[in-house]
Amino acid sequence: MVKKVISKSGDILMFGGLVDDKLLASISNLKFKFNISITSQFEGQQKAKGRGNSLEFSDHREYIPGDDFRKVNFKIYAATQRLYVKLFEQERQTTYNFFIDMSKSMDFGSSTKKGDMAKALVACLCYIALSQLDGVNIFLIKEDHILHSGHFKSKQSFAKIVKFLEDAQFEGLANFDNIKNVFIPRKSISFIFSDFLFEGAENVLKILLRKSSFVYCCQVLDKLEAFPQFDYSFCELIDSESNKKVNIEISDALIKQYKHELRNLQKLLKELVQKANGRFYEILTSDNLNKILFGMVGV
Repeated sequence: MVKKVISKSGDILMFGGLVDDKLLASISNLKFKFNISITSQFEGQQKAKGRGNSLEFSDHREYIPGDDFRKVNFKIYAATQRLYVKLFEQERQTTYNFFIDMSKSMDFGSSTKKGDMAKALVACLCYIALSQLDGVNIFLIKEDHILHSGHFKSKQSFAKIVKFLEDAQFEGLANFDNIKNVFIPRKSISFIFSDFLFEGAENVLKILLRKSSFVYCCQVLDKLEAFPQFDYSFCELIDSESNKKVNIEISDALIKQYKHELRNLQKLLKELVQKANGRFYEILTSDNLNKILFGMVGV
């Protein structure tokens, strides 16, 4: 069931209070600008470079600054006083795939939970994609299976996306090997959201890179995970997925080693996706969601 939180102003807040109608309105005119080269077989907003005039007319959408003014339908403008541009069939659909790590470790957060940040980003990125008349798939990576949202391709589907994400629970482990069994269009763009704090994290990207044209690796971390600080010398660590407990002695050397290992992991993940023309993002739960979004869409 969708959890509704009402702000003092009366707005409905979603995903731990990270998303509301004002945020969605502020991003409704954003367009993905990945600055990537896509072949003629790859349909969608990323591909079109002035070729639409020779293609079959398909639909309209509202004018966004930067659109080709020659595609404005002035008959509609005369009737509505609003600018709309013509869309052509080959411009309609890029497919965006969003994979979310649903393990219990994503339920952690010293203020905002990692899982809420991942859900909020996926919802907003879906909203942008649907505004472009592109298609979206959401895949929840669980321990024994991957739950697929179904394919959505209109803004009218957004309420279903919100409910699908809000209902999703973070629990147990996540079996990333199951991505091998998921069908996704080869000519598509995939985002994967996880903390990647597990052994063999790079293998997840290798699987996804074999299945998708472009992969965007989004490592979601709590500030305490990215920049650990402790006010005590001894502590008991509890693995949220297995409940295994480990007593350790905290030292400056141990924290330094942890940070070194984390940066090496990030370097490895970044190099993997960059070789395939993808991108790596480190996302902190303490970061401003609007700022993250504007950075991710290439503005």
